[in-house]
Amino acid sequence: MLASTEASGIQKGPSDGVYIFGLFIENSKWNPVDRCLEEPSPGEMHSQIPVIHFIPKYYPPKNQKEGGASNNLKLKRSSLDDDDDNEIYKCPVYKTSARAGVLSTTGQSTNYILTVDLPCGVPETDEIKMKRAAGVELSERSVDSGIIQSKSSEFWTLRGAAMLTMLNS
Repeated sequence: MLASTEASGIQKGPSDGVYIFGLFIENSKWNPVDRCLEEPSPGEMHSQIPVIHFIPKYYPPKNQKEGGASNNLKLKRSSLDDDDDNEIYKCPVYKTSARAGVLSTTGQSTNYILTVDLPCGVPETDEIKMKRAAGVELSERSVDSGIIQSKSSEFWTLRGAAMLTMLNS
């Protein structure tokens, strides 16, 4: 994601990849300061997503026998995020907010476009995971209380956060 939500400041295309502008996100919003998802304001159903710079990167198949034929083109978030420990939410992108469409011959909805990896915060530490696995009672006020934290991919999946190319009236 670029820092700006406005495409007007972009004068030319990138040397590699493509800029995408005009997407909305439903059931969450983008925090430009922390560069991750956050809960929307009360009553806010949709919010604008900043300009996204898609950079295609080829990842060779690990083992041809395992997955058979597969699509080897994956999107890398950015060169800055290679060693980032943030948890990632695999956010679906749909053509319309209906999120429904006719199933194509590939088995996917004709309304579905792709999935974009969005940072959603810091994952649970090993210490918290061990406490939870051991059944240690965790304080309800603590970050490790057992409540699904808003900075986890599971939270955004259950919330139904998705990007949309257009809003239905």
